Amino acid sequence: MPTTKINSFCEALATAPLQEVEIAAAVAWYLAESTGETPNIEQIADVIEQQALRSRLNRSRLRERLKANRVVIISKDGTVRLKLAAKAEYLATYGHFLQRMMPEVADHVLEASDFMSLRSYVQKLVYQVNASYGAMLYDCCAVMMRRLTEVLIIDGYEEFGISKEITADGDYIPLSALIGKISSGAHFKLGRGQKAVLERVKSLGDTAAHGRNYITKRVDIDEVKSEYRRLIAELQALKAVVAI
Repeated sequence: MPTTKINSFCEALATAPLQEVEIAAAVAWYLAESTGETPNIEQIADVIEQQALRSRLNRSRLRERLKANRVVIISKDGTVRLKLAAKAEYLATYGHFLQRMMPEVADHVLEASDFMSLRSYVQKLVYQVNASYGAMLYDCCAVMMRRLTEVLIIDGYEEFGISKEITADGDYIPLSALIGKISSGAHFKLGRGQKAVLERVKSLGDTAAHGRNYITKRVDIDEVKSEYRRLIAELQALKAVVAI
């Protein structure tokens, strides 16, 4: 990230009446928004020390304070995310310090607000689905629809600690096999007809990515949009049907 940008941002934090944990939350927000990656506590602490926002920072204490903070969500891997209300507040206050602002995009295919509680990479995939449709880049849109579907299936298996069911030799199995797994009913129960929708989304994305002579058209996306929205909503809310 540009040094001048983060310097200016941290100067603003230094002059504000903020407690240590509030500074850490603000830094977590800035790192996530400016890099597209979810930072961990060590990265946040490094910025705080390097920018002289605090000296001799007690990282163990900072971790405990972040865990207790009402706007912070700390994952098992130590990454730090902020709740939606806090993100909006930091954006309103410090948004001008970001190195780039993403242009607003209408909810052409999916409603972005439905994904605000999910991981940032899921939100970014939803953004790309809508942005590519709005830009009339329908091949891109189809590919991103396929990718989001695959990501949500994998996330579902990981959430319930059964990712071994969808791996082979340490790698995730391809989408065709994922569709077979999730449609089998062994761990998750999908609604009637969802396997057909999964296969349709996969075919649309595959053609868009690899079809040599066919360019995806708007009508191709429009014909599957409503079914796709229902599918994605179901994948977001996967529930295990057997004891794991």
